[in-house]
Amino acid sequence: MSASEAVAFHILQRFAGNKLPDAVMRDIEPLFNAAEVRLSEEKADNRIYRAWPDKIASVDGAFTLIRPKIRADVFEAVATATFFERELIVQYRAAYRSQETNEPEPKILWPLALVESSGTMYLVAQDASATRRSERGEHDFPRRLYRLDRIRSVAESGNTFAYPADFKLNRYIEAEQAFDFLTEPPVRLELAFEGNAGNHLRESPMAKDQEVEPLSDGRLKVCGTVIPSLKLRWWLRSIGSAVEILGPESLRNEFAEDYLKLANRYRR
Repeated sequence: MSASEAVAFHILQRFAGNKLPDAVMRDIEPLFNAAEVRLSEEKADNRIYRAWPDKIASVDGAFTLIRPKIRADVFEAVATATFFERELIVQYRAAYRSQETNEPEPKILWPLALVESSGTMYLVAQDASATRRSERGEHDFPRRLYRLDRIRSVAESGNTFAYPADFKLNRYIEAEQAFDFLTEPPVRLELAFEGNAGNHLRESPMAKDQEVEPLSDGRLKVCGTVIPSLKLRWWLRSIGSAVEILGPESLRNEFAEDYLKLANRYRR
């Protein structure tokens, strides 16, 4: 094994080792071990290769919360079934249900993908018993997100399933924006930023059709077509009073009501 290959396996183990099913890990564990041995050898080129993993990192830009714990047996069962395209029998506690309520009814799911978002692991799955949605005039099954830490129990049903040809994970994430949560039809968002609060949008636009212009009062106006969602609202709230929503009127009124309640609460 070359030093370059050893670094590649070392990085894979570091960033993805805990996301691989045991069936895969068993096959590549010897390669991880060989990479460790190769980088530990006293060779002239090893120092710079061995140092590389300590020169790169990935940091979440949001406020860091303690990650919810996922039971090892739950992750292994879900990852293995996703890898081999096997049905799962899942008991799932939704967010709106308390821990003290009766055990949730088990459901049969087709595990389609695993996605990590902001430190939380989600299963993208299709309900095996759901009927086709016909409102779009196409073969379209409901696919939902299940947080792995909320799975109470999971087991394979003993059946495999035909992986849906119409499901593409990248499209599900980017086009359908599933991880923005509670998405709505697109709107023309108009914002006015004070000071430097909106300058980052010059480098990282909020929309493909974004327009930026200075206002006569010194603020920065930014407009673009976006999909309203929980994530959009979280972002706007994170900027606080340094941004004003000029449009659409419905979103402006929503924030006005929320901020009025917040102001009254703090003035008590």
